[in-house]
Amino acid sequence: MLPSWRFWLNWAILTLPLAVCTAMWIRSHFGEDLAQRTGYHNLFQIGSRYGSLEIIFMRHSDWDSKHGQWSYQCMDLGDPADRLTQNRLLGFGLESSPGPVSTMKATTIEVPIASLTLLALIPPIWTYRRRRKRRTTGFPLEPVKTESTSWAP
Repeated sequence: MLPSWRFWLNWAILTLPLAVCTAMWIRSHFGEDLAQRTGYHNLFQIGSRYGSLEIIFMRHSDWDSKHGQWSYQCMDLGDPADRLTQNRLLGFGLESSPGPVSTMKATTIEVPIASLTLLALIPPIWTYRRRRKRRTTGFPLEPVKTESTSWAP
């Protein structure tokens, strides 16, 4: 049996991703968050809006990952019809296209945050079921062997 502090630490570690995904899912319906890294001839953006996590990577042919700079923006939501990927299946989207400049290439990935939340729900449920199966109620009973006696008159 785990000590009390180890039990709660285990549950905190397992439920933290679930709490973060749920908060990000709710937050994405009220505003658009965008983290952006600009480097030498490349741009990496990760953001959330309207229940989707959107990842964009634009690069020139001679891009380099050194000397990048991160920035964060929080904006109001735009038009819901203005999605990054045009062809989506169950909210998932992947597109590769030319960038705004002719020498650039852009890759866009769109993932529904609900799917990430469901994935983050698996470890706590699995651990709960495992602990519940191991738990027993009451105190252990062992059968007692009885000697057979014959009742002869």
